[in-house]
Amino acid sequence: MAEQEARVTVAEGLGFSKVNGQDLLCDVFTPPGLTGPAPAILLIHGGAWMLGDRTQLKGYGFLFGREGYVCVAMQYRLSGQAKWPAQMQDVQAALAWMHENHQKLGIDPNRIAMLGHSSGGHMALMAAGQNLVTGGPKTCGIISFYAPVELTKGAEWLKEPIEKMLGKDAGADAYAKASPINLVKPGFPPTLILQSSTDDIVPRQQSLIMYEKMLAAGCPVELHMFDRIQHALDASKEMSRLSVALITNFLTRHCG
Repeated sequence: MAEQEARVTVAEGLGFSKVNGQDLLCDVFTPPGLTGPAPAILLIHGGAWMLGDRTQLKGYGFLFGREGYVCVAMQYRLSGQAKWPAQMQDVQAALAWMHENHQKLGIDPNRIAMLGHSSGGHMALMAAGQNLVTGGPKTCGIISFYAPVELTKGAEWLKEPIEKMLGKDAGADAYAKASPINLVKPGFPPTLILQSSTDDIVPRQQSLIMYEKMLAAGCPVELHMFDRIQHALDASKEMSRLSVALITNFLTRHCG
């Protein structure tokens, strides 16, 4: 019985939004023995905006659940289903759902962070930046794993996925509007960036320029640059556990 009580519990397939007749679902990971409002993390999977599903980050749901965080792993419309900014809007909807249902979920609404991998990190940064502009639901921190932050028409890296997301006829202005670096200003949420210096998919410069832009704007930001690891730097058990330790330390300092 004691062992059972120590387990993270999972509620799968909860609906957080409905768009054009499509139900968007999420899985909620609840820490063992939750007795009061807990900090929470919205988990946003990667996959170049066109692949993947909410189960990709379930490992983090369990790992952070054991650390006392309620985790919500979300589904979003992929670029083959809907064009940008649908993906960002789905992230905004999931964050709003967490705020609106914080009591039912056992969440402290003032301590909700977002974590995204690659394109998921891009969407977390975009959603936070847009909400800062529009006054939407806030997040206390962002964890960005190897995310694209400055989309440039004509660049060779991730060229086809970005064209599929924005449309082949999208101009430079559309690329700029879909770039999180252009939303950085004072008040941008504290951000933790994790990147490999030898990333073969998203150039390390992407994380470096985001770090420098946030520093210049006076925004809390932290960068961890790892060596001799490819794009999915946290794919191994060793690196995922190290990432959890770094993220937990960051959230403790910035999200209370």
